[in-house]
Amino acid sequence: MAPANAAATRVLGIRKLEIAAPFEGRPFVYRTGDHAYQRDPYAAFLDTPAESLVVTIREWLRGAVSRLNPRIAEMFSLRFFEGKDNPEIARLLNTTPGTVAVTLSRTRNRLEKEYRAYVGGVA
Repeated sequence: MAPANAAATRVLGIRKLEIAAPFEGRPFVYRTGDHAYQRDPYAAFLDTPAESLVVTIREWLRGAVSRLNPRIAEMFSLRFFEGKDNPEIARLLNTTPGTVAVTLSRTRNRLEKEYRAYVGGVA
């Protein structure tokens, strides 16, 4: 039988939290005063490990692409971020589809080696 004063003995209460559609994907904030808000310091704990991993990989890739030769970075971005095919990239950059294919292949291999080294694998 539960004690008469059950609320006083409760250590942690958990409730289901639902986010209204207009606020989906926005960070939690606390109102700290008139027109003053503070970001939720515990928001990082709400990310799933998969979401955290995606953010980490995205940040690494952004840095790796920024270190590439600008022309190679442009080819890589056009192909993998904008989804353009090799002939279209060749036309945009005034080169041949074969050059684009070879450049992208070498760049993927280079970035794969760099990423393996970054995560502690064999380069």
